Formats: sequence, C-alpha cells, structure tokens
Amino acid sequence: MTAECNIRHLSFDSTYRELLELVLEARDFVAEEAVPLRSGAPTTLQFEDTLLISRLTVRLADMMAWMLARKAVYAGEMTCEEAQRDEYCLSTSLDKVSATTAGGDAFSQRLGDLLGRSAALFARVARLDEMVRAECDDAIGDGGTPVRVAPRSNLFDRAENKEI
Repeated sequence: MTAECNIRHLSFDSTYRELLELVLEARDFVAEEAVPLRSGAPTTLQFEDTLLISRLTVRLADMMAWMLARKAVYAGEMTCEEAQRDEYCLSTSLDKVSATTAGGDAFSQRLGDLLGRSAALFARVARLDEMVRAECDDAIGDGGTPVRVAPRSNLFDRAENKEI
C-alpha cells in the first residue's frame, strides 16, 4: 500500500514553461551567436565562453531533470521516494555559479543575461524542491511507505492534449 502525497496543489506548469523557453533560448544563442561570433576570438576568450555556456547548460539540464521527475510524480508514474534519488535532485553547487562575463560586448551581455535568468529560476526551483521534499517527507512518515500520487491521466495523453 502506498501513502498519498498531496503535491497537486503545487503547480509546476508555469515554471516548467519558463524553463523550457530558457532552454530553447540558450540553444538558439549557442547555435546562432556563440559559435559563429567567437570562432575568430582569442583562445582564452573562447575557453571562458565555453566554460560559461557549459555552466548554463548544466544548470538548465539539472533543473529539467528535477522538473520532469516531479511531473512524473504528479502523473502517478513515479513515487515521491523515487523522485528524490540523486539523479533527480538539484545540485547545490549550481546555485553558486557566477553570472558574470568578461566582455562588455553584446555577446557577453546576452550570455550574462541567460546566466542571470537561469540563476533566478534555479533559486525558485530550489524553493519548490524544499516544499516538495517536506510534503513527501510528511506523507512517507515514519513507516517509509513509498508515496505515489494517483494518476490523473496517462502522461502521453496529457502531452498530446498540450496539458504539459
């Protein structure tokens, strides 16, 4: 028997949409600006840009893994306990990644903007994570019973209906 977890009151849809938009914007930035504009730049600048873009990508991927695990819990496809495994947890080191860039050019400003926005979103997702963990811990209680949210509908059906 599984305990009930009442995470349905926490809406992830707007945060998920914001995260997805930021992922797509970062992808477009790398494809359209980062590679073509910096190909002739000094090696040290290219290295710094690559490092910052990698940090941005890791932060976005980390948040997306967390968000998709929570959506799976909400859909009843995963228990709260399963969603708290290490591969779905937020990395605490990512909240300390700097949003500063070396140059004052448009490229550096746009990269800095993406880093700053991802840091702000990471802080919000980290607060959501704290709320969800508390909710799941309360539902599991002392018995250690896996917590499963009863599925509202199949995740693929919901995606097809553009609910997620």
